[in-house]
Amino acid sequence: MSRVQSFAYARAAEVDRLVASIARDSASGAPVDLSEKLYALSDGIVGTVAFGKMYGSAQFERSSFQRVMDETLRVLGSFTFEDFFPASRLARCADVLTGATARRRSIFREIDGFFDSVIDRHLEPERLQAGV
Repeated sequence: MSRVQSFAYARAAEVDRLVASIARDSASGAPVDLSEKLYALSDGIVGTVAFGKMYGSAQFERSSFQRVMDETLRVLGSFTFEDFFPASRLARCADVLTGATARRRSIFREIDGFFDSVIDRHLEPERLQAGV
């Protein structure tokens, strides 16, 4: 059995969740944001396969992860003086004054905390004994 086939459970569960979510949201007749739904689908499949069963649990809040990823993309796509003048102390000072440095550090701490929790979860003795 290939690795792709071994994760069919994750795809099936997330597609079921997608269909139920679309059915629930469209019952009122209001438009449904499919981009958000498809993002949640891919996010759920990749997250479940990569991070294990904890991904959909209460311990792991999907909305906070999505918020952190959205903020990361916003920070990566934003203008900083240091990007254009990497050797300039003045550019670094300008980034501090505009708040770009603080946003970068803040998002780094959030992502670092998330990955620390994933690593801790993978190193739990119960998980290692189960062979997962």
